[in-house]
Formats: sequence, C-alpha cells, structure tokens
Amino acid sequence: MGIKQGGIVGLVAASVVVMLAGCSGVGDGSAPDPNSVKDFDKIGGTSLLGTDKRYTVYTCLPETLQYGISYTNGGGRENFSNRAKWTSNRPDILYVSNVGDLAVPAANDPETGKPLYFQVGGRLVPLQAGEAEITADFYGIKLTKTYKVENPEGLRVQAVGAFKPDTKSVKLAHSTVMNALLSGKVNGTEIDLGFAIDKWAFDTPDETVAKLEAASVVGVNVRALEKTTAAGAEMRLRPLLQACPQSNALLSKAYLDVGVAAATGLIVDREFDTMPNGNVLAVVDPTKSKTGLSSELLRVWTTFDAARTERELDVSSLSILNSPQSFLYAKSSNTDVILPGAGARPSGILAVNTAKAETGVTPPETSAPVTIDFCLSAAPPPDDPATPDVNESTTAPITCRAAQADPLTFYVKKKTLQSIDVTPTSPAALVALLSLQFRATGTYTDGSQQDLTRHVNWTSSQPLKATIVNGVIAGAGLLRSLYVDNVDENSTTPELEQRTVKVTADIDTATVTKTREVTVILDK
Repeated sequence: MGIKQGGIVGLVAASVVVMLAGCSGVGDGSAPDPNSVKDFDKIGGTSLLGTDKRYTVYTCLPETLQYGISYTNGGGRENFSNRAKWTSNRPDILYVSNVGDLAVPAANDPETGKPLYFQVGGRLVPLQAGEAEITADFYGIKLTKTYKVENPEGLRVQAVGAFKPDTKSVKLAHSTVMNALLSGKVNGTEIDLGFAIDKWAFDTPDETVAKLEAASVVGVNVRALEKTTAAGAEMRLRPLLQACPQSNALLSKAYLDVGVAAATGLIVDREFDTMPNGNVLAVVDPTKSKTGLSSELLRVWTTFDAARTERELDVSSLSILNSPQSFLYAKSSNTDVILPGAGARPSGILAVNTAKAETGVTPPETSAPVTIDFCLSAAPPPDDPATPDVNESTTAPITCRAAQADPLTFYVKKKTLQSIDVTPTSPAALVALLSLQFRATGTYTDGSQQDLTRHVNWTSSQPLKATIVNGVIAGAGLLRSLYVDNVDENSTTPELEQRTVKVTADIDTATVTKTREVTVILDK
C-alpha cells in the first residue's frame, strides 16, 4: 500500500481534461501587450532559492512556470500559461507541458486505470542534467528562456527524531508514530522535497507490522503496530517521485528501513546540553513580575538494548503526531508546583509555584522535591482514566504496560529577574529557507540563570522576510528566513538595509521591560 504525498500536480484523467480557448483582447479595446513580456515566473518548488537560480531546475524535481502578460492601456497583468503553446528544444532533458498533454513520465489514474493528462501549461519535468530552451507562444507573443538542469545532491529519507540523524535504519516501539520526509541539497541548501513526491510506499507492505498515514505538515507518518519484525526483515520505505522512475541512480539512497520491537526503556534528557541552573526551575514572585514562569521541554528517547543506554528515537512529540493509540505519560508528584504537558507535549514541564497557596500561609522560597515520571504505553495505565491526560496527577508510581524511564527530581525556587540575554549575539548571515535558533537566558538577582526562550516576547523587524516563533512551544525563538531576492529593484532603500532584520526579545516585569536586540543579515 502507499499513501499520497499530495498527488501529481497538474494531472487529471482523460475524461476531465478541459482545453482553454485563447483570447486576443478584452471588451474595453485593450489587448495583451508584447512589450510587457520580460520573464517567466517560477512558482513553488525551488522558487524560494533566489533569483540567482531563476533559470536552474533540478532532475526529478518538477517546477511550474507562469507566463504573465500585461494589457495595453495600463491594464492588469494576467496569467496566460494555460492558453500559450509551450515547447522545449530538448524534451529529453527538460519537458514542458501543455493542457491536454499526456503525463510525462506516463502515469495512470490509480482508481480508473485511465492515462493521466496535464491540466496545466508550463509544468517543467526535469529528466536529466543539461540545458534546454523553453518557449511560450500566445498568438505570436513569444518568450524563450534557457534553463539549466542540475542534479540534486544527497537525496535521503530522514527519520525525524532519530538519535542518529543520517541513519538508514530505525526501530519503532509498538504503537508509536514516526515522521519521515525526503530531503536533498539544491544550490547548497538542504530542503524538504515533498513537492516532488507522488506517494510513499513500503517495498513489501505488511499492515500487521506498520502502516503509513498522512502527515499534518510534511512527509509521511509511519505507525508501528503490534507485530515485531525479525532481525534483517525490516520494511523498506521509499518515496515515489512524480518525475523520476525508481531506477534513477539519484534515488539509490532515498530509503529508510523500518523495524518494530518492544522498547526496553526510556531515557530522558534535559532540553539543552547545559542547563544553567541544574535541576532548579525559577518562578518569579508574582508581585514583582507579570511573567513569572519557566518551562522545559524534556526529550524522551526509546531504547531497545538490554542495558537501556542506547538512544533510538525521540518520542517526546507523540501527541503532536496525533497518535491516539500510543500514550506518553508525564506524571508530576505535585502539580501545584510543576505541571506536566507544557508546550502541547507530554514531555514538557512548567514551574508554577513553590507550593499550593493556603490561606494565611506564605509559600516557601524553595519547594520540596517534585518527581517527574515518564511511561510509554500502548494503553492507559490501570490507575489512569480511560482518556489519557498528561496533566493527571498521582502520588502513586505509574504502572507501565510498556517502557518506563528513571524518574527525574526538580525543585522550584522564587527569584527576581534582573536581566535577559540573547544568543547568538552576532549570528552569521541567514540564508533563505534556513532557520536560526535564538535562546533567551534570564539572570536573577541571586546570580542564577534560567532559560526563558519560551517566555519572552520575540519580534522581527521585517516579518515578511523573516518570521520568529513565540509561545510556550517547541521552536520558540526560531527565526526562519523567507528572503529571496538580493534587492528590491523598485525600492530606494539601500540593499543592506533591506536585508537587515532586528530580532528583539522582551519580558515584562512590574517595574521595567527587560529587552535585548540582535541584528541578523539575510542572504540569498
């Protein structure tokens, strides 16, 4: 079986092909203006890589060109892609579609068996490295551009969350879910290539072992079931591309071997390699701060070795992967002090107080120890309600039906925030489509520090060119560059100023706003 990544873009069965008629003008006497034709627009695909690669496409990665023509009399610009006649002087290198053309490569509708046809004009299908001239002709208004076809590098299937990021084989615990995606390098940048995929499939499917499910964002979800795979009998997962046969050498390493077994245990890691304040979480006195919390997204790994020391797959995000049949439980021994489930993750913890507020009793400066237990289970533990609740509190140990982690102990201490710092302070130029993780650290009056990345307010001075994530969630403080062009030709602003983004982190206290600003230069 297989699961569609999004379908073959621009293809329909023969019975529903519609040919669009041409037109030579509109009722007000205006007509398409030949002098307005300057270039094709590349839509989607690798179009965000920048104008320096405007005339480069990549083998196996289909693209779409748009043929825009403006009207005489200053009328608007219209897309004539489906009404123009498209040709390639080297269709063996770079094929270009017209509405009604048979699909290239040839493909049939999986339901009816009928051949598929293109329903869009200007669809580029790069078949091999080389050069080709692409021409669009609308009633004599003609434009020709030369495109270079290059091979993408390092096409591979990534197991998202694998401890070894470049692994070709991954093991899943029963009833857990993993996200997989296809990536590759184009123009030196590794990007998600989901736009090139027709569907995902196992070479030898067995739905008693694992099945494929649609992913909410990118790639495909692999759900492990109850049957265990024998050693050497892993299931090979492959992406089937729209524009490439599976025999293409570029796809020789684009696979992932998936095994299923019972996990022997869980390993829980702190969110960062170095935690500035050990196992003490800060909570600011509410009379001195509007933002008095601190949180951490712990990382929970499955293990399959007897010693429970070898990390395999990060299962911290099972709830995000919409996995109703697999439960990762985080249990706090005192939810009045530390609340589990922060950031929409079972592994997240949030410091809320040093003790439950009792009438006439002042909470202590430092809490009693709070124990956090983790359990990976194929069903709710017996002492839990039928519906899992990561915020459910119990003082009794978790009864696991699957893997369990050694408990962690934390303390919560009242503190007064003195300042915040943001790192990196002088980041290198941020390339289009890439991201940069900022981290905010608070320093308190007692000299201690705490990560506050999810509790400051992040802003970007140019949100249309670079966006930054806010909230008590994974990815907070992550700046993603959307910048493409080197310069806006219609702007009088100096080019460097257009590419400069100021990233600001601030946090409110009762008396003053603590603020830090970092400058980032965007690049193509």
